[in-house]
Order: sequence, then C-alpha cells, then structure tokens
Amino acid sequence: MGAAALATLAWVTLGWVMLEWMHAGVDGRTPAVYTMNVILIVDNNTAWSMNTVRPAIELAMDDVNTKLLAGTGVRLNATFDCYSSEWLESKASSCEDTDCEARELVKALKVRRTPRGPTRTHSAAASHGRVTVPMHASGEAASITARQEAEMVQDISHGCPANDQLGCVIVGPSCQYSSYSLLRSQSVFNRPVIAAGSFGLSTTYSAILSRTLVPAIKISTMLTRLWAHTDARKQFTWRTAIVFTEGNNDANVCFWYLQALLENVQGPLGQNFMSLRGLLGKDHVLALDTFARFNTTLSRTRHSNVIIMCASLTRAEEVIKGLGHLSPDTREQLVFVVIDLFGLDYYKTYENHSSALERALIVTLPERQATAFGDKFNLTSNHFVVGYYDSVLLYGSVLRRGLQQGSYSCNSADARSFRNLHFQGLEEDIYIDENGDRDTNIKILNLRGNKFEEVWDYSTGLGTFLLAENVTLPWLGNQLPDDTPNSPKMMEVVKIALVAVCSLLFLLFLGFIIMWRKYAVEKQLSRQRWVIPWSELQTLPDDEAHLTFEVRIEKLSVDGSHGPVPPCAPCFLKRKYDNKVVALKPLCLAEKDFSRPQKLELNNLVALDFENLVKFYGTTTDVGATYAVVEFCSRAALRDILDDDVAYPEETLMDWDFKVSLMQDIAKGMAYLHSSKITVHGRLKSTNCVVDGRMVVKITDFGLPSTVHALPPGTSGLWTAPELLPLRAGASQRGDVYSFGIVLQEILYRRQVFYIKGNSLTDKDIVEQLLSGKVMRPTLDMNDFIHKGGGEELCAMITDCWEEVPDKRPDFRKIEGILRRISMCIHKGKAESYVDSLIRRLEQYSKNLERLVEERTELYKRERDRADHLNYQLLPKTVVQALKSVGSVQPELFEEVTIYFSDIVGFTTICKHCEPMEVVCLLNDLYKEFDSIVDSHDVYKVETIGDAYMLVSGLPKRNGCHHAMEIANVALDILSFMGSFHIQHLPGLPVWVRIGIHSGKCAAGVVGNKMPRYCLFGDTVNTASRMESTGYPYRIHVSQSTVDTLNAQQSGHQFTCRGIIELKGRGLEVTYWLVGRKGFFKKLPEPPKAASAHGLREEFERMIVDVKRRGVGERLSPPDGGAAGSDVETEYWQIDSRVCLQCETRL
Repeated sequence: MGAAALATLAWVTLGWVMLEWMHAGVDGRTPAVYTMNVILIVDNNTAWSMNTVRPAIELAMDDVNTKLLAGTGVRLNATFDCYSSEWLESKASSCEDTDCEARELVKALKVRRTPRGPTRTHSAAASHGRVTVPMHASGEAASITARQEAEMVQDISHGCPANDQLGCVIVGPSCQYSSYSLLRSQSVFNRPVIAAGSFGLSTTYSAILSRTLVPAIKISTMLTRLWAHTDARKQFTWRTAIVFTEGNNDANVCFWYLQALLENVQGPLGQNFMSLRGLLGKDHVLALDTFARFNTTLSRTRHSNVIIMCASLTRAEEVIKGLGHLSPDTREQLVFVVIDLFGLDYYKTYENHSSALERALIVTLPERQATAFGDKFNLTSNHFVVGYYDSVLLYGSVLRRGLQQGSYSCNSADARSFRNLHFQGLEEDIYIDENGDRDTNIKILNLRGNKFEEVWDYSTGLGTFLLAENVTLPWLGNQLPDDTPNSPKMMEVVKIALVAVCSLLFLLFLGFIIMWRKYAVEKQLSRQRWVIPWSELQTLPDDEAHLTFEVRIEKLSVDGSHGPVPPCAPCFLKRKYDNKVVALKPLCLAEKDFSRPQKLELNNLVALDFENLVKFYGTTTDVGATYAVVEFCSRAALRDILDDDVAYPEETLMDWDFKVSLMQDIAKGMAYLHSSKITVHGRLKSTNCVVDGRMVVKITDFGLPSTVHALPPGTSGLWTAPELLPLRAGASQRGDVYSFGIVLQEILYRRQVFYIKGNSLTDKDIVEQLLSGKVMRPTLDMNDFIHKGGGEELCAMITDCWEEVPDKRPDFRKIEGILRRISMCIHKGKAESYVDSLIRRLEQYSKNLERLVEERTELYKRERDRADHLNYQLLPKTVVQALKSVGSVQPELFEEVTIYFSDIVGFTTICKHCEPMEVVCLLNDLYKEFDSIVDSHDVYKVETIGDAYMLVSGLPKRNGCHHAMEIANVALDILSFMGSFHIQHLPGLPVWVRIGIHSGKCAAGVVGNKMPRYCLFGDTVNTASRMESTGYPYRIHVSQSTVDTLNAQQSGHQFTCRGIIELKGRGLEVTYWLVGRKGFFKKLPEPPKAASAHGLREEFERMIVDVKRRGVGERLSPPDGGAAGSDVETEYWQIDSRVCLQCETRL
C-alpha cells in the first residue's frame, strides 16, 4: 500500500475517532441533547391520543430550543412511545385497563436502557448519556439477544417506531391506570414524569409526578370549601350532597373527579389531604349511578337540595329536564353543581336554551385565549393539547434553570426542581405547587338570559372565593338555598309537635319557677338576711371620719323632710360595714315588731341594687334602737349642694350640663324603683336625693312606709302632689312624678322649695292654699332657659309633671327618654353621662392648664432671669449664686487688682445751683454712659456714692496681669467721653472729672444680711481714693504700682511723670499722668489752667451763674479765657531736677 493510501486511511480513522469523541460531548463544544420520552396512548377516541398531541409537543420543543435554550449550548429532543389496549379496542374509550401495557412499556424502556453490544451513547449529555451493557468475555450480551429485544419492543409499541433512548424526563401518559403503573415502576427508570392528566387520587403526592392540568384533589378541595363558604349570595353552610355518577366510567375524566370526592368522604386519605369529615360526612353523601335511582331518590327520600354531577352541558340539561315531574317547590330548592372543567361552550351567547340550566352552577376553567397555535391545532376544543404544550415548556424552564445553576442531573431527584415554581405557559403564567400540581382559577357560572355569568372565581392556590359584582341568582331572595330540604307536610307536623313540646316544657318550667321562688322567699325570710349584727359595724377611724361630710341632721328628719327630728330618731350615725362607709338611720319600729309584709319589704329592699338608688344593706339594733343600714354618700343631700353657692358656683361647676345630669340620675333611679317590687317612693324630695363622691345622684328613704310616722303638713308638703295632700300618708307613681317636677324646679333656679317669683307666701300658706284646691305652681319661665340646649323641651316636660290631672303626667320611662335626648343635644349627639362629660371637660381644662402652666412657667423663667440679671447688676454672679444656695459668702483675698476712683470737680457747686431732680438726672445721664463703657471691658463696678464712681478689675473674677490694662483702658474711654458731655439744664458748662488708679491687693466680701453689698477692703482701696482726691480735672492720676504692672505687660500706655506728692497714710510717692495709649485715637479733653484744682471753685461758680443768666447753650472758654498750651503742664507743678531725673529713670 502506498504512502498516500496510508495517509488517507489515517485521516479517515482520525476523523471517525474525533466524530465519536465529539458525539460523546467530551470537549463540551458540541451542543448537548436532552431527550424526553413521550409515552401516550394511540387511538381515535381520547383527547390525549398521541396522534392529537404530538404536533403540539414538537412545536413546543421548537419553542423551547429557540427561546428558552438559546445560547445555552443545549437542545431538547423527544422520542415518542405509544401504546394501546387491543382487548378494549371496540369500546368507545380505550384508556381502561391499560396498566398492563404501561407496565410492559416500562420494562421495554428498561431493556432499551441496557442494549446489547459495546458501550454506546444514548444522550449527548455526559452526566446521563453513557449507558453500557455488561458483556461476557466472548463479547455477547449478558441478558437478552437483539432479536428478543426487537420482538418485545414491537409487541408493546403496537406499530409505533421503537426507540432505544431513555431521556431525562418522561412526558405522559394521561390515563390514570397507565400513570399509576408507570409511577410504581419509578425505580426502573429513575426519571421525573410530567403529565397533562393522571387526575386520580392514586397518583396524588407522587414524588416524581408533575401535572399541568387541574387534578381531582383540587376539585375536591374546591367543593369542600364551597360547601363551607358563606357570603352575600350564600348564607348557609352546606353539609349534605347527592352525587350523580351516571355514565362516569373509569375511562372518563369525570370519574376521577367524583371518585376523589367520594373516597374522601368515606375515609381519610392522609394528613396532606383536606378531609371532608365533619362537613360532608359518610352518611351525608348519597352516590347514585343511574338516572332511575336518581329520579326515585329525588321524588321520595331526598335528603339534600344540592346535587353534584360531572357531565357536559348537553347531558346536564337532559338530566335536569328529566326531573320535570317534581313539584315547583322542590325544583325551587334544588341546586345542581355541574363539573365540566374542559367544556368550552360556556363563554358564548345562547339563543335556544332550557330554563332548567338556570338552577345549575357550572364549574369550569376560564375561557381559552385564541392564538396562532390554537388556529393550527384546534386549541379551542382540546385542553390536553395545551396541557402537553405547557408540559414541554415546564421541562424547558426547569432545564434552563438547572443548567444556569450548574446543578442539573438526569434522575428522579430532579423532580424537586418541578415544585414551587412558576413559568410562562402558552397562554398565561403557570404556577406549580409544592406537590407538583398546577394552580389555576376555577370559574363557577350561572346561566342568566342567554349567557353564562360568573358567580365566583376560585383560586386553587389561595383557596379563596371572589364574588363577582352585581350577581343575580334565580333562587328566592337572590340567595342559594339551604342544603336541607323543606317538606311542607313534614314541617307542619314538626311545627305542631315542637309547639306542643315547648308549651309543655314552658308550663313545667313556669310551675317549677313559681314553686322555687316561693321556696326561695320563705328560705330568705327564715334566714333574715337583712339583719346585721351590731358587732359587724365598726367605728370609723379618725382619718376617715374627717374625710367624709356630715349630713346636717338638724335639717333632715327621718323621712327626709326639713323640720325637727322626732324622738324615735335621736341621731344619725356613721359606721364601717364590709369595708364600706354606711349610714345608720333610725327607724320608729323595733326589729322584733316587724310583720310578715314588712319582712317581705325588707327582703325586697336588700335585693335592690342600682347605681341611682342608695343601697339598703339591712337593719341593726343597739340598746333598743333599730337602725336602717344604708350606703353613705359623702356629698350630702342635693338640697345642700343647691344651697352651697361657694363650693358649687352657678356658671362653672353647676352649669346647665351638670343640672341636666342631676335630673337624669334622679329619673333613672325613679324609673328603676317604679319597675321594681317597691313600685313607689312616696317621699321624693331634694333632701331625699343624695350625691356620692362621683357626683352621681342616688335616691334614698324609699320603702318601709309603715315604719315612718306621718308628719303634719309643713315644708314636706311642698313636694307632695295636690291630690295626695289630704291623705297625709298616701303615695302613687303619678304623685312621684309631681314631686320630681318640684325637684327639677329647685335645680333650675337654686332657690327655696316651691319658689314663686315676687311672692312672699310662707311654706305653710302655700300648703294651705293647695289643700283648699287652688291651683298653684312654682315659677317656671321658659324665657330663662330657652337659650340652653333642650331648655324649651325641658320646661314643657316639667309643666307636664305638674299637671293637675294625674293621668296626664308622663311616667319616668318617658321622662328618662326626654332627658336622654336633651343630654345628647347638649353633647352634640353623643350619649354620655355627666361624669363622662365632666371627665371630658376636665381633660380639656387640664390641657388648658398645661398650656397656662407652660406660659406661666415661661413668664416665671423670664422674671427669674430678669431678677437674676438685676442681682448680677448689684452683686457679682458668683456672690449671687452663693447667697442663693448657702445664704452667705466667705470673704476672699485677691493678690492682684487695680482700683479706679473718679468724682466730679465742683459737684457741690453744681448741686448748689440746681434742683435735686436736676442733680439726679445729671448723675443718671453721666453714669449710664459710664456703665455702657464699663460693659465692654473686664471691669466690675463696685459702687457709686454721690458723684464718686468706683471700679475694680481682677475681682471677683481673677484675670491674671490684665487688671491694670483693663482699668487704664476704661479710664481713657471715660475721659474721652467727658470731653463731649453736656449738662442738659446747664448747656455749655463743662463737667470736670478727676480719676485716680492704683494697683495692689485687697479683700472682698459681703457685709450684713439686709441689703447686702459687695465691699472691698485694704490699703489699695484707700490709696486709689487718695490718687483720685490728689488729682486734677480731666487728668488720670496713676500710681507707681500701676505703671509698673502696665509696663510689665507692654500694654503701650503712655505716661508723663507728675512728680513726688504726699499721700495721706503713705508719705511721699512718685505718681504719673496717663495721657494715652498706642492705637488709641479718641480725643481727650484739655485740662483747665489753674494753680490747683480746688482754686477753680470761684471761677466755676461764676460760670454757672453766667450760664443760667444767659440761658444759652454756648460753650464757655476756660477760666483764663485762653486755650490750653504746652506750657500748661509747667504751670501745674514745680519739681526739681532731681525728681525729674528719677521719674525719667523709672519710666
């Protein structure tokens, strides 16, 4: 063989090897192929036949490859395996009993998974594509031969082309039996399964199955929740049902939906399934498999109004029409729940329809959306085509996600990736739940007119029903009926029996109550529960006794009337009983003398318990005296409150709202009393109405009329109704209404009882006129209250209470309603008690107080700051704070200070020629300017005495060596200011100031407690004063110590040596004049020419007289008439050359 031939053979061999290697996907650049095994039945009857859905699957694969897997280096492929049941081929549906075929097909898949021969690649993906068959040493297969495999495959596939690949996922089958067999053999192929079908419960919760059409369990759950659901169109919770299963064999989808419901009723299906037990019990569901039995049941022994059936629209209409023999009442009660999920005839208009369908609720899927896909494959008539299209999209989405995450493997463990996800389906977003089942919306429709209208929209994911708007239902009241049938004859019998039984039970119960009450009364009388041993009544502690108000017993008799206390009521006591303060009111009858009617009345009084009635606890006896133990009210009687204008002022606490509240409390108490066994009060008056600590009015002194002596007509008769006055001791409910009207007039006017404006009749005269038959009523002017809220209605009600004819008077229930209406008018429609109103007003008052407190606090702070500021003007801040906190100030020694003194030359002469007020104005104008100058320096003003002005620096706040500089600067500023200062009442007259400064140490402290002053002590103070007194006008006299301090600081101050002078107490001292400072440009006044400062007095007096005579504002010339020159200084002092040399040396 030539070299060329060998080279060609080598290249061919190498190409074949590279092709095989690339086919195996070793280098990763060749697109990997992921294969789906599509396993479906093949026939001409089922909607999920291979012939029907295969084009959709192939189109879906193209969609996945071009969209989902674009750019991933992966493509999706499919093999199609089909099967059929020849044994049942003659039947209308060939899905029954295909579990054998499916099982054999699974075995065939296992066989094709391990083919005979050398190792081959069945899928391009390296992770799942290499499958090998064990080989003997001879090279033959270890299991079966190729002929056996081909025969087996050909036998199972029934003419479908045999495939030798096991892909990564199995799509199908839809038949329940086939799916069940396939899932039981999952250990053989170890792959996820996606099906558009497999609806039954036997395949529910499979770990590897995902379903893209609604399974039976979700329909069962939906029905369960529909039975329990209530809203505006379904007010009853249903608990029964009749299931019509005619024609629903196991090849029909309806079979699995109804079977899930029935199996769930008959027994629990595991904790993950929503059980219907307790709602649809086993005995509450009647399953009928033929129309004859169904018809008979509805005619004779119907136990439910709700019929569940799974059928097409046509069949449902036939069944409902077939029940035309039922009575109209029965048909009105029936509700047909028709399950037709995959029917597509419910979203169009019907021209010819039967009214029978109006009694049906149609359970179906939402309307399909028309697409180009639907036009090609007749989408609008087949949900399974779309379901398998979505199945391929589901796998494509999971595959893409797994490849992106790098975690995809081709086995059943990947079934977890098919849970809890959503992806874009053909028509909408699809959600797969945690069990691998599709969640969707289910529509419940009802036929109205010629169109099916939506009633509810049920979400299988949320488990909720959304009621459509403006729903109109054909049943009575626009409501779905109850599930329990109503038989007129049976109901009539039941009603009669029920009435008879209830009547008998009522009579027995009434007799038992009468006997029991009689027994209870006798038992209570025998127990004498109103008797309270005296030992149980404790004396009040002193602190509690003083915290309660004493009732003015001198004004209150036993029956509550004003007048003398009868002998049988010597005193009014307070005690403590059961940790409550009680009042002991004397009774005019001994306890041993109580008759049976009185005991019954005492028993009734003990039983009374109402917030507007004083609680009666019982009776007690001590040393022969019998007392009634009643609740104690701390604010005494209503009459006392009305008389107390100080504690209860008219326009504040005792306002209109409060008065109406008092009236309401009395009306409530009387209404309750009249409806009780006491029935009547008989002694109602303002003194028998007491007020507790919560400002609630309580009525007292009711009951036990035989224990109270009738008193002669007096003030008590003013409250008594005219028709009862002659009877003296009579009582009636209408009489209580009259007494109530009198009390209300007292509350309104706060005057004496039976107040008549402009009338001077005594109480006795009024009672006598009433006894004589004269119609007389207290003053009630509507104009006084018409401006109040409800005032006009209140006056009209009081007038009705005073009606001369008792029957025309209103009762207390009506009165209570009127007062409640007036109270709501006052409170602007809110029903609240006075306490509530008081609390509300107190809250508002509290807010106002808080605001007022804030304002006053702010004012206080401002005044405090002003006071502090004033104190700080009088005393140093540290001294003020010490006096505030301790009350005293410790003296303190300051080592380095500089003191300033100044006074006005000729001040006594000025005072001689001026009025006192003019002198005050002069000093005020002068020292205000001095103070403003001082504020800009670190200087403390010590005091002013007359024309003397004293400053200090270095205390009370130490400032190191700066004290002399601060005082020198102040002195220059003051002297500059004095050159331009004029006296208002002596214009043109100069004011000569004389200034002295000295530095040293001194002590400071506050002397005395009254009008404390901060005083300075020490020789430094005296020397500074001497420096001022020995100085000259318009001159700043400075000591040697001050000059040394300023020079040490290099402050730039300029001096001229005055020479040696004698200072009292110090001897001869060299002093200086402060004449300026570097950078100081203010003009200083020129000193006057004179031999001495004191020699200017006569000339100064002459100038004042001249100014006053002329009355003009001319500025006068200096005393000698000339201007000050450079030789003036020579005229001021005569010093020898020795002293000048000494001064120059020091300077």
